[in-house]
Amino acid sequence: MKIIAVSIILLILLFFSGKTFAIVDPLAQPNNKFGIHIIDENDLANAANLVNSSGGDWGYVTVVIRDDDLKVSKWKEIFTKFRKFHLIPLVRLATHVENSAWTIPKNGDAYRWTEFLSQMHWPVMNRYVILFNEPNHAGEWGNTIDPEKYSEIVKEFSDSLRKASDSFFILPAGLDMSAHSGGNSLDGAEYLRRMYVHTPSLFSAIDGWNSHSYPNPGFSASVWGRGKGTIGSFLFEQELLKQYTQKKFPIFITESGWMHSNGKFFNSNLLSPQEISQNLQTAATTLWNMENIVAVTPFLLNYQDAPFDHFSFQKLGSNEFYPHFYGYKDIPKPLGQPSRFYRFEISDRIFPHEIVVGSTFTREVKLKNIGEAELDPADSFSLASSGGDDKTTIKGTLPYLDPGEQKPLRYTIHAPEKVGEYQIKSYLHHAGEEYLLDQGKVKVIPPPSLNLSVSLGWRSNANERNVTVLIYSKTHNLLSKYEHQTIAHGVL
Repeated sequence: MKIIAVSIILLILLFFSGKTFAIVDPLAQPNNKFGIHIIDENDLANAANLVNSSGGDWGYVTVVIRDDDLKVSKWKEIFTKFRKFHLIPLVRLATHVENSAWTIPKNGDAYRWTEFLSQMHWPVMNRYVILFNEPNHAGEWGNTIDPEKYSEIVKEFSDSLRKASDSFFILPAGLDMSAHSGGNSLDGAEYLRRMYVHTPSLFSAIDGWNSHSYPNPGFSASVWGRGKGTIGSFLFEQELLKQYTQKKFPIFITESGWMHSNGKFFNSNLLSPQEISQNLQTAATTLWNMENIVAVTPFLLNYQDAPFDHFSFQKLGSNEFYPHFYGYKDIPKPLGQPSRFYRFEISDRIFPHEIVVGSTFTREVKLKNIGEAELDPADSFSLASSGGDDKTTIKGTLPYLDPGEQKPLRYTIHAPEKVGEYQIKSYLHHAGEEYLLDQGKVKVIPPPSLNLSVSLGWRSNANERNVTVLIYSKTHNLLSKYEHQTIAHGVL
């Protein structure tokens, strides 16, 4: 019997363990809540050095993207850096400044943002999106105070993003809870009330709560402050939310922190960097240690001029950092293990339709990474199968694959030891999960009848036990291996 291998290119998509492509609870896995707020994407390496220090991994970074900077190629490179540096982005959407104020999103902007964000390779399963910034200040919202319009924007953007992917995790803008009503601002609690009255379904459109919990007054108050407009403002906001919804939102503190004395001009009325260092360590081990807090990203890693020079962790005109950078860096941090999106396709079946019973042979397919996380063999990935007998094995060395990359996958199969038909599944195994590559019927057939006349060199007696026979293809790939064969009178 002659076995003919027919090469038919099949695109077999991996659908991971029956899971839906949707947001996951960020607190269900080990989570490193430590983060930092940045303005410039060139600060990502320093951000990773800060938030993934002292045992930590997969910390957070709040980053701003403006609507006049939606360059797909540029931001794809930046998202690759997020992944390489193990940083989870909290992407705050921004418009642009006209007449000394940030403009209000226009009709069609939700679709435009959705199209742009959907083209990014997000480093973790959840795609965190913050819908603009402190709209209870007129300067942040087209020189107007309009909570009704903002609530409509939240609903519109949420619907658009979720329609594109259930993995978008929607956060509202952080409100300034220290703002007072009158003139160019509105009390944050009143702003939230008016949002809810106008849009009662508001809280179904968001997945977490975003807080700007600054130590006011003057960004210089005690680390032990609690209540509205303090470093513990998020606690006040949690209680406020109970008036409108029974949902218990995970908390994201995307802005917080103290102003320090060492800006462009020294200000002795502000705290020293050493005092801020102590405050950060105290907050991290007390207030920010609450179980429902997902991320804390203090403001601001690096700003070289007014108006935020007194917030900067990095010294002005220097690559060096203030003491509070190192105080924050030295805080022990958890090893975050966020859920990530793995998906692959292969060019052919892993197991052929027919194989010879008990045979061992080598195959090769092309494996392509079409997910958003890298395939790293060093990260406990392995090739496995199920559905054969207890003698069936599959072994291979997996290639490293970045998203979008394709490489050959070479592996060795040992076929079942009994003739029959098997339903065999092949998959990648990682962190207790199975990522399906291929499954289907495999027919295990008897070996072909073949007599070989064999000469054993100078020996007159052409008899031998325990002979191993290897059969190769024309391309020198091992097709079959038969052990414990016998040569009798020169015939195998």
